[in-house]
Amino acid sequence: MSKWVNILLQLFKQVQAAQKEREKGTGKPRKRAAPRTERVEHGTRVEYTPDLDGDPDPGEVVWTWVPYEEDPLRGKDRPVVIIGRTGDDLAGVMLTSKNKGRDDRVPVGSGAWDPKRRPRLRKS
Repeated sequence: MSKWVNILLQLFKQVQAAQKEREKGTGKPRKRAAPRTERVEHGTRVEYTPDLDGDPDPGEVVWTWVPYEEDPLRGKDRPVVIIGRTGDDLAGVMLTSKNKGRDDRVPVGSGAWDPKRRPRLRKS
C-alpha cells in the first residue's frame, strides 16, 4: 500500500511543479530569460550521444579527477558532464554543488550520478 502512496505523492508533486511553471489565470507557460551561452573551444563538436555501455559519452555525467585551478598538481574527484568531442578527446564541463554567490554558475539539476542527489551547477 505504501508503494502506491509514494507513487501518488510523487505524481502530485510533479503536477504542482508543472502548475508553478504556468501563469495564473491564463495557464500559459511563464516566460523565462534566454539561458546564458558561452563559446566552446574552436574545434569542439558539441553533441548528445549517450550510450550506457560503461564508457563516458557526450551527454553523460562522469566522475573524474579534476586538478585545482590554484595548484594543478593537486585536485579531487568531481562530476563532469561530457558535452562533446575535440578530435578524439572528450570535452567536459565541471560541476559543483557550491554556488558561493557567483552569477556565472548555471544550474543543471541533480541526478542518479550523485548518491546524495545534490543540485549541481556548471563550474566556470
